[in-house]
Amino acid sequence: MASQPPDSGQVIPENRAVVEGVLLEPVRLRNTPRGTLVAELVLAHAREVSDLPPITRCELQMTVVAVGSLAEACRNWAPGIPLRVSGRLNQRRWIRDGRTRWGPVELVAQTLATGTLGVDRSAPPAEQSGRACQSEETQDGQE
Repeated sequence: MASQPPDSGQVIPENRAVVEGVLLEPVRLRNTPRGTLVAELVLAHAREVSDLPPITRCELQMTVVAVGSLAEACRNWAPGIPLRVSGRLNQRRWIRDGRTRWGPVELVAQTLATGTLGVDRSAPPAEQSGRACQSEETQDGQE
């Protein structure tokens, strides 16, 4: 994997991801040096698939990072609750001994919703069961 940024003329597709699953571990909270609350959640996803032969089951565990009001909203969530997370994929990197090192891929949440697994995606969010939260970034219409 190259560690160089893309050329300025290169078109980069939008970085968006939506993952549904179950909260696997208790929410871990911390504060940044500037005092912003950050929550780390571990989401487990498992699904039977038929469109990827010979693969018949898709399973993953992913770290979800929520910041600010989103972190506050999930403070008391317990393992086992169903979640739907939309946001951006991120991979932390750092340089050690002159080499770029890469951490695991994580999902930085822009919206979090509980209790929405298996709902009709054509229904507006207000008609879906569960509780939804948005980051301040998307509430203002800015990205």
